[in-house]
Amino acid sequence: MRRYLLFILSLCLLPSLCWAQTDDFDPDTPAEPGQLARVVLTVSPQEAGTVSGAGTYNTGRSVYVSTSRAGAQWKFLRWRNAKTQEVVSTSTGFYLTTMLGTTRLVAEYEQLPITPLVLQCNPEEVNASLSGSGNYVEGTSVRVSAGTKSGWTFSRWTNKRTGASVSTSRSFYFTKTAENDTLVANYEYDPYTPGEPAAPVIYRTLTVTVNDTEAGSTNITSQQVKVGDNISVSAYNKTNHAFLGWQQDGAMVSTSPTYTLTMPNRNVSLVALFEFSPLTPDDPEAAEGQPTGGGGEPDQPDEPQGPSTILGDVNGDYRVNVIDLSMMIGYILGLEPSPFILGNADLNGDGRISILDVTVLNGMIIAAMLNI
Repeated sequence: MRRYLLFILSLCLLPSLCWAQTDDFDPDTPAEPGQLARVVLTVSPQEAGTVSGAGTYNTGRSVYVSTSRAGAQWKFLRWRNAKTQEVVSTSTGFYLTTMLGTTRLVAEYEQLPITPLVLQCNPEEVNASLSGSGNYVEGTSVRVSAGTKSGWTFSRWTNKRTGASVSTSRSFYFTKTAENDTLVANYEYDPYTPGEPAAPVIYRTLTVTVNDTEAGSTNITSQQVKVGDNISVSAYNKTNHAFLGWQQDGAMVSTSPTYTLTMPNRNVSLVALFEFSPLTPDDPEAAEGQPTGGGGEPDQPDEPQGPSTILGDVNGDYRVNVIDLSMMIGYILGLEPSPFILGNADLNGDGRISILDVTVLNGMIIAAMLNI
């Protein structure tokens, strides 16, 4: 009820404010120098990830800029200044000191190859249990394991492509290459030697699905995993889609594209969640800082969370509503409301806060209410 009373009060004050500032309005007057700085962030390639920290700020302010990859197949390289081509940072997140004018930064990624890892027994008749096969990004450490078989003794693992011996242990970690790798578990026939004694080994089934097969895929779909072993699953998004997280038994267990699970003594089902996420438009300035959903509650920024950069959100509560309208009117009347984010109040981009910005904000709020 309080919001609607504030909204009605703002509408009543609007005509008097328009009359009071008629003589001061001059559309040809340029913005006052040294006040505002604009930060524009993009990703290359566009489907490789997301960015946060773009917006309009006061000059000299320290702003946290960050990027997140869209899938395990993307590797972050660097932040580069789009104008000077200078490398600004090699960290995914860093603090940027804003400067007068527009600063354009590009988060650059490279796509890592995703290739299969195939496991085989030699001789084939051994048909021992093998685990670790799947599709992986280059550089992934994969735990490969070969089971025992009565009448056969395990000898070594060899790389079928190179012929080289890679391990003499039944279980070891293999670093995935960019090639299509096939590892062969070699056994020697020994009818007088029983299977290697070992404690009872229990395997459970890991099932991995996606909520939308048109949005992305995973490196594993179904695999028998030894209880207590760690196994990594990876999610790969498709163009115009973003990875949200891993869900197990209805609960979110990770938001990282690569998730390592310690296999419990039960079957486990994981679901990779993706959502439709169109690519950034060619001119990111056209949309930066605008609230999502036509004036509704905007998405929360990625951690670490800094001050709001949403245009119209003058009190920094990540919402654009009649409270912001009342505070903007108070600012124009000289009441010095607090908190008040100056960069979020200049809606028409003329470098000053005036009745024109109040009019734009009033229209945004009305449009949002009509869409409810």
